[in-house]
Amino acid sequence: MFKKNHPTWFLMTPALSRWINANFNTGIGKIALSTLEVEKVEMRENNTRLLIPRGVITDMTFPAPIGQVGEVRYQLQQPVLFGAITMACAPLVQSPWRAEITSTETVNDDDYRAALTLDQLRVEVGECRARGFSKILIHAAHSHFYDGFTAHKKVTSSVKSMVEHLVLDFYARAAHGVFSGGDCAEITTIVEKALEPVIGQPLVDTLTSIVDDVVAAHGHNPAEMLSHGHRWVEAINTITVDDEAPVMKQFDLRCWRLNQIITRSAKKNVALLKVKYPPAVVRRQPKKNPGGLQEWLHTLTENNAETPEPSKTGHDDDDDNDVFVPSLGLPAHRHLHYRQPTQKEKRSAVAVSRDLQKLRYRKPGTTTTASQIPHGRLNTRQLVQFTAQRTAGSLVTATPWSEKATLQSEQPGLSCALVLDASWSMATFIRNLVSLNWVMAQATRTVGGTLSSWGFGGNAFEIVRAGTTPRLVPEVVDTGSNSLGAAEALAHAALDANLEAGSGARIAIVVTDAGENVEKEALNTTFGLLRESGVATFLVLTGAARQDHGITNADIIDCSWSEDLTPMLTEKIMETYASI
Repeated sequence: MFKKNHPTWFLMTPALSRWINANFNTGIGKIALSTLEVEKVEMRENNTRLLIPRGVITDMTFPAPIGQVGEVRYQLQQPVLFGAITMACAPLVQSPWRAEITSTETVNDDDYRAALTLDQLRVEVGECRARGFSKILIHAAHSHFYDGFTAHKKVTSSVKSMVEHLVLDFYARAAHGVFSGGDCAEITTIVEKALEPVIGQPLVDTLTSIVDDVVAAHGHNPAEMLSHGHRWVEAINTITVDDEAPVMKQFDLRCWRLNQIITRSAKKNVALLKVKYPPAVVRRQPKKNPGGLQEWLHTLTENNAETPEPSKTGHDDDDDNDVFVPSLGLPAHRHLHYRQPTQKEKRSAVAVSRDLQKLRYRKPGTTTTASQIPHGRLNTRQLVQFTAQRTAGSLVTATPWSEKATLQSEQPGLSCALVLDASWSMATFIRNLVSLNWVMAQATRTVGGTLSSWGFGGNAFEIVRAGTTPRLVPEVVDTGSNSLGAAEALAHAALDANLEAGSGARIAIVVTDAGENVEKEALNTTFGLLRESGVATFLVLTGAARQDHGITNADIIDCSWSEDLTPMLTEKIMETYASI
């Protein structure tokens, strides 16, 4: 049944043509997805139109890959397509001799066809040496063309054509590095053992010598390439076999074996690279909610605007202060100082980073892949069916062997909003809190996360900016204030750390002594908005009024001693991160 192609494939063709023109110095103006029975990518209309067969694209009913066409992760999603394009376009750059042969010249057709076939090998070898990643793509494209029994369609029923197929398509490409990985090192030995009893070792040496000369050629001299083509035709024409039937049967089995080696190694090469370059994804963004965190912060800011702000701003008279301290606009009664981290803080940052990296690791899953070549576990029932199909000469569909393969696993990040009460009553806790601030800012970055830290004590102010790893430790010094501004500080920190729409582990922590009760409802509402978005919310209470907090949208943590606060919060962050 006909299935409609996904429209994104037609939308990506302009970007694909720009990538081809930039990498292969072509003038392609249009890319067409062919409905004709063509096997490979072809250049048409004086190299201005590229014809791509649908067979080289993996399932066009699904959307095209996401990202830039030139990215490795993009091309790994369609290795056959980009390998076929490379094979078709690379001769335009590496084979100028083709354009120098005019229609007025007298050229032997057999020599010219042989020269083109040999030159294609030379171009692929040169492309693999110039761009290492092209080897993966070209290998994948060949595995597609040779997969299963497609080799039977390619060659005619003659020993000469089969010898050319074995030497050029298998031996030469394996010997010169186009095919690599897996059991590809065995290809040259298999071909030599197949050819030597039929055509003799001297002729095998002659053919491989011609291949070596072609690979060493520069591709600028038409006479040189035609000479190699003439030598190849003469060598092939010396092959004589009295009874071709048994020879063709042996060659047929060898081709089947070689096809399996190439296909298996190509799939393995691509799978290994996909682990390092996973496909890009578009994360689903939540719909804008009029009552969301941004709107709620605007409401809090408007309400707080009625309270007069001190006219003076913070200063950086101390030599240890960072240059950006005045830009924070701190009130006069609060100073933000910076100091060098202690050795204990440095060791803590390293230890926490290592613990987070261990927790980030997720054990990969496994899947079982079936194969027709010996590896892994053997299924005797499938082996009997496999032998019967081969003996009958029918299409082999049985897969006697199976092997376990590793699947990709997601490595989640950690985004944290840490809000601190900087009032006078928190003086015994604040030093440990700012130390934890600095340690977590260093550690979260190692797992692809971020920390946003804000303080409050009459109003909200920034301590550690999201996405940064401060060199110095910020210290908050308060000369006496209240504990107002917790809800506003939490909203600021959560927005800066992108907790609402982010991914991975998302944690919001507020540390206060619960000295003020006027903000209970506002703080509880802010916690509720975050919890609805999947954020883990915690309220750490250190004051005497811990029992009358009135917060229902956050887990409550009681802490009486300042020395217990840092290990308690670190453990809670670790537990939350491990549970994702």
